[in-house]
This record gives sequence, structure tokens and C-alpha cells, in this order.
Amino acid sequence: MINIMKFLPVLGKAIQGDVGGALSEGMQAIGLKPSGDSDKDKIKFDKAIESATPEQLKALKKLEYDFEIQMEKMASDDRDSARKRHLTMKDSTPAIIGISLVFGFFALLATLIFTEIPIHNQQILNIMLGSLGTMTTAVVTYYFGSSNGSSKKDEMLRSIK
Repeated sequence: MINIMKFLPVLGKAIQGDVGGALSEGMQAIGLKPSGDSDKDKIKFDKAIESATPEQLKALKKLEYDFEIQMEKMASDDRDSARKRHLTMKDSTPAIIGISLVFGFFALLATLIFTEIPIHNQQILNIMLGSLGTMTTAVVTYYFGSSNGSSKKDEMLRSIK
């Protein structure tokens, strides 16, 4: 028995939630005709997956690959549009917020390291540190890119255009 969530980790979630018509596309990829009733279609799709041929499974894997590329392209375009807006508007607000977040993260980190914090305040400060850490990561990603892997994905997406 094939576990759709393990076989198609990205597309499987979209199919189970019927995000953006993913269920219909998945059904069509294995030769099924969607009825329009997503509950019935999910049951039909799940049953069909259990007896899918290697060709059908290959078609679903290709669909997932295409879906991942589409999602990454959307994310890349979103980052790109935010950067272009920043350059076009010459708005200093994102930079001010970014600097404040990074400074706040390191200030809180230093406070936690060099100051004795009362036990009843430690949990909330740890939550704040986690939140600021996440926001600091977003700021660094916005200004410097997320990783070398992301750069390679961006190059791949540009070559597809």
C-alpha cells in the first residue's frame, strides 16, 4: 500500500487539502476523471494509488517535481518583487525594521547570557528569543538570500523561463 504523503511529500499535502486543484491534476495524471466532488475524488484517488502502475507513479512523481518548481518559482518571484519594491520606493522602513530586529535579537541574547533572569521571566524571554531569531533569519534571507541551494534553484528557474 502506497502512503501518498511519503511518496509525494509536497504534492501529497496539496492533494489531501485540494490546494489549487492539485487533486484534479493528480487524478488526471493517473488517468482518472475528476467528478468535482473533492471528498469522493479523494477516496477514488486513494483507491487508484493502491493499484497504480509504475507509469502512473512516474507521472505523479513528475507532477510533484513540476509542482515543487512552481512553488519555488512563486516564492522566488515573491522575494524578487519585495526587493524590487524596496529599490523602487527607496523606502527605508524595511531597513530600519531589519536593523531593529537584528539588534533586538542580539541585545536579548546578550541579556540572557550576561544577566541573571528571574525564573518566572525565563520562559517568556526564551519565547521572545525564538521569535526574534526567526525574524532575524527572515531579515538576513531578505537582504542576502537564503542559501547556496536557493541560488542554485533560482538559476534553474531562470533557465526554465
